Amino acid sequence: MMLEEVAHLSGVGGFQVRLQARTLEMTPACARLLALEPGLGLRTVLRRLDAETRRQVTLAVRQASRKMHSRTRISICCDGAKRWFQVDMAKSEAGAEGDVMLQGCLIDITHCVVRESELAAAAASARQAASSAGNLLSALSHEVRTPLGSILGLARIGEQESAGRSIQALFTRIEKSGKYLLEVVDKILDYSALKAERMVLESTTVRTSEVIDRCVDLVAERAQSKRISLILNEAPGLPDTFIGDGLRLTQILINLLGNAIKFTDMGHVTLHVISDADTIRFDIEDTGIGLTPRQISKLFEPFTQAETCTARRYGGSGLGLAICKHLVNAMDGFIDVSSTPGQGSRFSVVLPLRQPVWSPVNQDATGTVIRLAGFPELETRHLTDQLRQRGYTVESTRGEDAYVLPLPDCLVIPQRAARAHPQPAGLRVQTILALDHGEMPPDPADDEPVFCVEAPLRARHIIATIGAPYNCHRPPRMHDLRVLVADDCAMNRLIVEDMLQRAGAQEVKLFESGADAICEVVTRDPNYFAAAILDIQMPGMDGIETATQLRNIAPQLPVIALSGESDPVIQARAHDAGMIAFLTKPVTDKALVSAVIGDAPERPRETAPSGLEPARQGESQIFDIRRMQRRFKEHDGLIRKLLATFRTRHRDTPARLRSAIASDDWKTIGQIAHTLKGMAGHLQAIELYLSAQKVSSAIRHQGLAAHQYVDTMQTALERLIRTLDELATT
Repeated sequence: MMLEEVAHLSGVGGFQVRLQARTLEMTPACARLLALEPGLGLRTVLRRLDAETRRQVTLAVRQASRKMHSRTRISICCDGAKRWFQVDMAKSEAGAEGDVMLQGCLIDITHCVVRESELAAAAASARQAASSAGNLLSALSHEVRTPLGSILGLARIGEQESAGRSIQALFTRIEKSGKYLLEVVDKILDYSALKAERMVLESTTVRTSEVIDRCVDLVAERAQSKRISLILNEAPGLPDTFIGDGLRLTQILINLLGNAIKFTDMGHVTLHVISDADTIRFDIEDTGIGLTPRQISKLFEPFTQAETCTARRYGGSGLGLAICKHLVNAMDGFIDVSSTPGQGSRFSVVLPLRQPVWSPVNQDATGTVIRLAGFPELETRHLTDQLRQRGYTVESTRGEDAYVLPLPDCLVIPQRAARAHPQPAGLRVQTILALDHGEMPPDPADDEPVFCVEAPLRARHIIATIGAPYNCHRPPRMHDLRVLVADDCAMNRLIVEDMLQRAGAQEVKLFESGADAICEVVTRDPNYFAAAILDIQMPGMDGIETATQLRNIAPQLPVIALSGESDPVIQARAHDAGMIAFLTKPVTDKALVSAVIGDAPERPRETAPSGLEPARQGESQIFDIRRMQRRFKEHDGLIRKLLATFRTRHRDTPARLRSAIASDDWKTIGQIAHTLKGMAGHLQAIELYLSAQKVSSAIRHQGLAAHQYVDTMQTALERLIRTLDELATT
């Protein structure tokens, strides 16, 4: 009796079923759990159950008869209330006839099921609340961004137009505060998406070099403005590609690099990249303020900063590192930090390599001597190690000793040092200029090419440039050649036409669209045109589609790509479409003519467009006609035509841009930026060129920091149009 009472109180009952005899025996506790009288037979019990419960019981018995042990969950209506039971059964044989007997226990788990249901409902409610909060934040973000963008634009105009230094400082503070607010809004949105589990990681092919270049390019300006050395140390043997989310990896590295620069007032920030067969590791090392163990312990908590005084001095929302940790964990990696107060910190991100691909090293570096002249000691040491690990012999010297005999095979020197210590007459050595971030390369001389790489220096950029052939001849002429040009931009057509005509082309046919160019080729003799030059980003039928059609119509016709972007993906698509050369705007006459006659030199992918002449001290960043005259060899008729065309065609562009900004129409903004970048290069409008270049790059990299540069581009455009209006009335 005592055991029976215990079974009743604990909600457990026992039973036994003989399948062949169709009999049922229940303990009193089991009968009470099911609200049945003791001693009822199997048929009677089944008749008293409703159809759904009977189906569950029959299914459970059938499953139990097929294996030695079984466990299932069923629901039964008892005294008008639904109750849940866990049923455990064991099979055995009874009697000489081999009757199957099932012995089991019935456990009341109603309270557990109810609790599970309540927890599931609470979780669903929490997810709904988080989703609603995320949607609200997204809506608020749009509402905040639009007026804030206008405020930033007005602040920038006020800063540029104001005469007094105190007023300029006021507008500068307004602009910095607005940018900080935009960064906070972005981080809150990312964190809310992570908490609501709405941020889904992609699995696409990630190009290691592109991710690294994108990160350092986006933070280089900040480091340069603080006079901090930004150094990149890439170990040999990094994979070319792997599978992952390139955008989120970029976000992680930009956040860590940005923090390192923000908390470093002097010294350097170094990005180390190393990999093995299974993992890739990114170490961000700085010489900043450092962290104590107590600060490190709470570093990755949201809305937390090391100290209150740090937040006041450096700013920040305290969300960046929390977002980084969430993203790294989602990638099955880990993030770690080591630091010494007053000496600096080192953040490490280790990620698993999924489907990595390595390319074989084909270049033979044996006997090749590279001289590094005029670089800081730490940067020189890292570059020397990287180049020697790849088989090169490396020398280092001061800038003034760059041309000491014997000369190396290749000289790498900062452009500022090359200007201070020019190459002596009669000496020949391949020279690679290292440009600061945003610094424009010089125009190449007629008898010597210009090779450039941008800071921070990367060994692979230098290696890609070594051995590029000299072209010590005058630009080739094109007598008796006919060239077809298709570009939707009237100014680009004018410039290309002038370059080809001055080089001696017999005829240059101009078209606004790819479709018109195809019609012209169809109506002509197959060998009528010597080459076709196509703009890549034409509306409707773009340059790549046009090239594909031309390859089918006139397979013997050489087709040359002309683009405002040097994106390797676009270059690969152009190559697949059969284009024989890829030129980046603003193009030089030498490069254009060489491509047309089939003598285009190999150029490293990292080299910036060489059509812009660097601004010299005292010259205008907005527009300077003297630089245009040098660019177009004193061709005043063409210059007047270019200025008039720009002024006429782009008078309404500021209004179009304001409308696109207000409606978050990034496609239109990107198209405008692409057009302005090419035209600004032709006009030597450096301010507009650089801002349009940043907008195009940011949008191409899926919106990273694009909003930071749109207002700068709009202001530069309006200033240029006002300058041209003033020029036209004088």
